[in-house]
Amino acid sequence: MFSCDVEVPRSNRFMEIITCHGAPFSEANQTQEDAAYVAIKRLSNELGFEVRDVNLEDKKYYKNLYDLIHDEHLELQDEYEMLNSDFELLKKSYNFLIEEKKQIVNALKEIKESIGRCCASISPLMLIRWKKNPVDNCKD
Repeated sequence: MFSCDVEVPRSNRFMEIITCHGAPFSEANQTQEDAAYVAIKRLSNELGFEVRDVNLEDKKYYKNLYDLIHDEHLELQDEYEMLNSDFELLKKSYNFLIEEKKQIVNALKEIKESIGRCCASISPLMLIRWKKNPVDNCKD
């Protein structure tokens, strides 16, 4: 624990020493800052003057700003991870559909060739017509 001693003159002959203790922190700098803050607050209350601690106000302001930005960052990180998982799901679905489309196209080609062979076996004349326009020839 850190303490801060402040000498306060009371009159020409007397002087009072005020000891202020800072709250315990894991870092010595924080404890020292807290002890100084307590000493300033006590003197300003006792002597009736206002002391504006700009460093403390700035520190609190930037800490709050940092906390706000940190929270926004965490939210954005969560949203990014969710969007990334959605993207991966869509990518897998897309690849599956493309593969399925290829299989359907191949199956249709095989069906078309089978129909052509069937038509050719029925009539050799149709074989010539089939090569020119394979879809319309089997309507006859």
